[in-house]
Amino acid sequence: MTSFLQYCVNTLGYLRLMTVSDLIDIAILSFLFYKCIGIFQRTNAAKVAKALLLAIKSGLKAPLLALLGHEGLAGGVRYFLLVLVAGAVWPLVFRPMSKWGKGKK
Repeated sequence: MTSFLQYCVNTLGYLRLMTVSDLIDIAILSFLFYKCIGIFQRTNAAKVAKALLLAIKSGLKAPLLALLGHEGLAGGVRYFLLVLVAGAVWPLVFRPMSKWGKGKK
């Protein structure tokens, strides 16, 4: 219980360090992420991306932990694989994004 209370105290300390620019950054990234999620939901790439990310996130956790033996290292490798898949999927959204702002004619 004391570790939880210490965690709460530390979190409140970190929140006091936030500035207006941090809040603006979070708002901008949230908006962009929300828009990208909308694009993915309207395409078949969304299903493929979700399946790949789910497979990497949950399916490789136990094997990587058994192989590498250290949770931090296994998490780092898993994170690298997620970034690699996201980097491969991200260009798929450029075609639908190119149609933004062009009204129906």
